[in-house]
Amino acid sequence: MFDRIRLLRDIPLFSDLGWWDLRRIAEKAGIESYPRGKIIITEGQKGTAFYVILSGRCRIFTRVKTGRERIFGHLRRGDSFGEVALLTGEDYWASVSVSTDAVLLKIDKTDFDQLLHKNPKLALKFGE
Repeated sequence: MFDRIRLLRDIPLFSDLGWWDLRRIAEKAGIESYPRGKIIITEGQKGTAFYVILSGRCRIFTRVKTGRERIFGHLRRGDSFGEVALLTGEDYWASVSVSTDAVLLKIDKTDFDQLLHKNPKLALKFGE
């Protein structure tokens, strides 16, 4: 548990949270490995989880009518994604795939909602 708390403290989104808040997140968060090329979330799907990149790189993209990809950006360690769909209840607006093998912190929607309810300070960080 302590190692996971130290890991969370190094992520900019969580860096100024106290030990108890970090512990609460560490208890809810899973850590998963994804191979290069894996699609993590798909545009148009219902939001089911929030992710933070612990290592590796991902890219955000949509598919245009011709089937080609429109890339919106690249994500790296400390970047997060998926929160907009969880906060608004809307579907994911874009897809995210793994550019290099990656390790991600994953918080499912139910746990994400509980964390925000218990920690309004964390909820405010998503508005920054």
